[in-house]
Amino acid sequence: MKKTPLMTGKEGEFKVIGKLLEKGFEVYLPVVDMGIDCVIRTDTGYKEIQIKTREKTGRYFFDVYDFEPRDNLFIVCYTVTEPNDFWIIPSKDFKKYATLVKAKGRIKLRLTLGKKGSDRRKKLEKYRNNFELLI
Repeated sequence: MKKTPLMTGKEGEFKVIGKLLEKGFEVYLPVVDMGIDCVIRTDTGYKEIQIKTREKTGRYFFDVYDFEPRDNLFIVCYTVTEPNDFWIIPSKDFKKYATLVKAKGRIKLRLTLGKKGSDRRKKLEKYRNNFELLI
């Protein structure tokens, strides 16, 4: 059976949620998909998390639609080809580093990580596996 993009997205969501649980976060899952994949509770309040997943090697970009940055929203980027790396990016920083892209009549923000060793990747390195940002 061929894996669909929806299956890849769910795979990423479960990997990220599993890692959050492993790190000791209380994770809550919304019943309705409104752009938030999970919520965690911390000592400072609740944090909303949107999880973006890529599967193909070399395609290190992540798109977010209908996006309004706020202090308690984080975008976690995960690539299946780099299974030990989780990019924990505050939504305001995601917007700062992303570019606007118009596709199929919709506007989205696209964050490109770049390939390993690239200047772009080095600039974003502070977000790689930085779960402390969620505390």
